Amino acid sequence: MTTEKKRERHARWNREYRKKFPEKIRAHDRERYKLRREKQLAYKKEYYLRNREKILAYHEKYHRENRDVLLMKMRVSRANRLGGGGLTLPVLQRLYEENIQTHGTLTCCLCGGPILFGEDSLEHKRPFSRGGTNDFENLGIAHYKCNSGKKDKTYEEYVVAKTGGV
Repeated sequence: MTTEKKRERHARWNREYRKKFPEKIRAHDRERYKLRREKQLAYKKEYYLRNREKILAYHEKYHRENRDVLLMKMRVSRANRLGGGGLTLPVLQRLYEENIQTHGTLTCCLCGGPILFGEDSLEHKRPFSRGGTNDFENLGIAHYKCNSGKKDKTYEEYVVAKTGGV
């Protein structure tokens, strides 16, 4: 019997065995996964302990070089946690780009003043507590101070309160 025929016969036997005993195969696979997983975790822990300084230096460098990307990801994550999802990094990036394109610099949608790096926050024109969403049309960029002062007012209510009803 040729090697090709032996392989074919073995493969056929394997398929039949798997059909006859699916639960036995699943249990065996689960057990093998657990063993591999434990070995993998032990290796990762040992590797981390041996290379701790190198790993921490890499993470520190990455965080320093990618601060703006990490801040964006944190904002997306927070908005999704609070508002039930729907906000993605591309949507947030589009929001920032459109704001800069419209005004020439990053500008607060509440007071109209320029925003310095790190002073910005994601503004919801209609707050979550009042039925707002993470849709692009409901979002804006504002100073952290302005956004905190707005609290749970809608954009229109905030403008009326700030101008004194004029």
